[in-house]
Amino acid sequence: MFIAQDEKGKIFSLADYQDKPHELLHVKKSKRFFCPICKNGLELKLGKIRTFHFAHKKTESCSYHSELESEEHRNGKLHLYHWLKKQDGVTARLEHYLPDIMQRPDTYFQCHNGQFAIEFQCSTIDQTLFRKRTQMYLEKRITPIWIVSSKYINKSSSTMYRFSPFLWLFLQQAGSSTRILAYHTSSESLLHLSSIVSFTKQNAAANMEIIKLSELNITSLLNRQPEFRIPKDWLIRVKNHRLKPTLHETKEDRNFREKLYIEKQLSIQNLPSKVFIPVMAGYVFENHVFQWQTYILLFLDKFSLHTSFTTTLISKHLKFLLNKEYLKKRYLINSPDLSLPIRQYLDALCTFNYLKKTKDNTYIKVKPFDWNDTIDNLLKRDKQILIQKKT
Repeated sequence: MFIAQDEKGKIFSLADYQDKPHELLHVKKSKRFFCPICKNGLELKLGKIRTFHFAHKKTESCSYHSELESEEHRNGKLHLYHWLKKQDGVTARLEHYLPDIMQRPDTYFQCHNGQFAIEFQCSTIDQTLFRKRTQMYLEKRITPIWIVSSKYINKSSSTMYRFSPFLWLFLQQAGSSTRILAYHTSSESLLHLSSIVSFTKQNAAANMEIIKLSELNITSLLNRQPEFRIPKDWLIRVKNHRLKPTLHETKEDRNFREKLYIEKQLSIQNLPSKVFIPVMAGYVFENHVFQWQTYILLFLDKFSLHTSFTTTLISKHLKFLLNKEYLKKRYLINSPDLSLPIRQYLDALCTFNYLKKTKDNTYIKVKPFDWNDTIDNLLKRDKQILIQKKT
């Protein structure tokens, strides 16, 4: 921590003293410091390698500072605070305590008549705690900006990433796209992942932009709404699925495979191309993209041509599958309702002339679905579908 109180109750910040060791050495000898929250004594740490900081004395504890703070976290917190201080129209406070909700964000700031709290997370935390802290901020009309350490961004190819349950927590809506913010302390750069599309429970495609903090202003970050663009490795991932199917099966995978064989006598390698459509809100489901889309297609396959139906009907069917554990929902902060990925998928089927949209949430089936084809033809069709989706 960088903020303390002296014997007179005056706030003392180390944020502007990181390059003044001699001054701090004098301060350490002449002053005593206390935690602004628990009022217990603090030690001023002036090491040669680590950033100068305060720490609770070993004999004393503080319920608000139970997490051990890493050097990465301290550095990142300072970088983000100093960056905000340089912004026009921004009032920033480092480690500002909010007594109403008993939270102390890394940096609290006011900008454009709004209140914001930056939380730079360098260690995993429980999903329940993450949601609770977010909700407390929102109830006080403070917008939380969660930034994850770049060490949790694991690339498997140029636009494919390994997503842990912890990383999924940081997903935010950004206009028509989705995003995750990460920070790399060594290069002082912000990693901006956008157009995040879930392929499996632990794999997603995304486009990454690396921005030097010195070249970014807070207004552009707050208003940044990248256009949804299909990550280029999506097609490669579909091809790998067809040619190198995974051997590990979950309960949901087994249920899916059995249902697919019973209804269509089909293997998962030979699924039609239209169940691999990259849909922005598909992250609502933990399942593979082809599973939830196939369940919709199987349901629609029972309809006669020119049958009219609504997203509500599809949503009701998917909720039934959720209850039966064929599907699994991913619960995130501000996750959209099931109707959003359903609508996005149905709109895509309209693009391929299988459906026709008559109202906002009403569709008509105008073309039968084809299920049987060779792998070679499916690989060609996969590519055609992506080209149509982009146009």
